[in-house]
Amino acid sequence: MKKIQLNNPKLGELRFPIEITDPPKFGFIVSASASSAYENGKAVEGQLSKINIGVVNFETAKLLKNSGGSVSDLATINVEYIAENAELQKVNPKELIGKVIDLSKAEAGLKWVSRGSGGSWGGIKVIIDKITLVNSEANKGN
Repeated sequence: MKKIQLNNPKLGELRFPIEITDPPKFGFIVSASASSAYENGKAVEGQLSKINIGVVNFETAKLLKNSGGSVSDLATINVEYIAENAELQKVNPKELIGKVIDLSKAEAGLKWVSRGSGGSWGGIKVIIDKITLVNSEANKGN
């Protein structure tokens, strides 16, 4: 875990053990998009900072699907895949949608919430440094 400077903390870099939250072990991916890297307020061409992934609890999604419901009505959990640009470039966010991701080795962090022309820290996000997709068939008994 990266150490935080007490006299000059960057709140966005704070990480907590995922166990302080109640995340699902597996998430069903309902949305995914890449975020450009920025330097001095301008997007850096060809550079990514993270992949944003929206998930719902896999067990809940499975129950809804089996009863004919839709996951579109469920609130999503924000997951950020943060890695080096070269690793991020290997991921096609559109190909993640509909897959199941392992969240057991994730961390928790503060989430920035935009409010009009500003924003503030107003939530918790899940952070991963590796995307581990799992076979949803293998989790039927879990």
